[in-house]
Amino acid sequence: LWGNPGDVVRAVRNPVRVAHLLRKRGLPALDVRAVSEPPDDGDWLMKPMGGAGGAGIKPWRTASAIRRPLCSIYFQRWVTAASLAAVFLADGQSAQLAGLSWQLVGLCSSHAPPFAYCGSIGPVFAADRDQKGTGASPSREATIPSETYRQIEQIGEAIATAFGLRGLFGCDLVWDGHTVWLTEVNPRYTASVEVLEHAFQRSLLESHRHVFEPDDRNGPIQRRPPVSVSGEPYKTEANLQVGSVHRFVGKQILYAPRSMVAPPMEDVRQTEQGDVVPPLADVPAPGTPILAGQPICTVLAQADTLPACWERLCERVEKVWDRLTVKP
Repeated sequence: LWGNPGDVVRAVRNPVRVAHLLRKRGLPALDVRAVSEPPDDGDWLMKPMGGAGGAGIKPWRTASAIRRPLCSIYFQRWVTAASLAAVFLADGQSAQLAGLSWQLVGLCSSHAPPFAYCGSIGPVFAADRDQKGTGASPSREATIPSETYRQIEQIGEAIATAFGLRGLFGCDLVWDGHTVWLTEVNPRYTASVEVLEHAFQRSLLESHRHVFEPDDRNGPIQRRPPVSVSGEPYKTEANLQVGSVHRFVGKQILYAPRSMVAPPMEDVRQTEQGDVVPPLADVPAPGTPILAGQPICTVLAQADTLPACWERLCERVEKVWDRLTVKP
């Protein structure tokens, strides 16, 4: 298999070890506690060890909230901030940030649980030093400060080198406008890779394969010149981005607000002229029973700018809900 051995996966999925590493490297780290040390206040999340997709995450209230075996729970300081997903490519000795995107979490328009993964939109780049934001909410921006971008690179590099990760891996982060905090490490191909591959028109899975099966065309991971949203090189050491963006891409997962039977959806699956991204994916066969809370399908959109991509994605989500006739 093209992946990391079990001992590496277990080590990098240990939140206490990861937090200790980040502090040792002088990087910001959220406070974490074992279940044997329950917090005194409510500014914490209770999270399952080895969780995925936000499943099982709950605000910490009292000890009575614990429903899992004690060994499978930990606590992490809760920071309310914009959610980011970073994808890295590592070779066991170094790592390169392959792409960054905004994460969609707990969206009402998806009818998702509060901390459930709902999708991704991006890519997100490092801003030019003199570039100003639009004043929109962070996840509507195509850039973040170059210092923040560089800090994300440092987090991925520290984790990859300390644990010997190889191939693609993901880091879930939150950014409060000042500090970027790591929330989880996913030592695998992650859900946001699809968005980056469509945006850059580059197979990251192929790059992942070459880490484990190198050939004459692919040597060690190479640092590439940083690029801006326009594809022009930056005059800064930050944003060592792979390639230039061809388009911005978003995807959003819709969850069933109640138990239902999947209807025919051919009329909302038609690809529009000029699109390379299908409007719908993960579509159940007509007549498939879907229980309340289960994912129904994934809606996708593309555009030349990130705000336009957001707008188009929202329009398509509304269209799909109209077809399903079970709006949240």
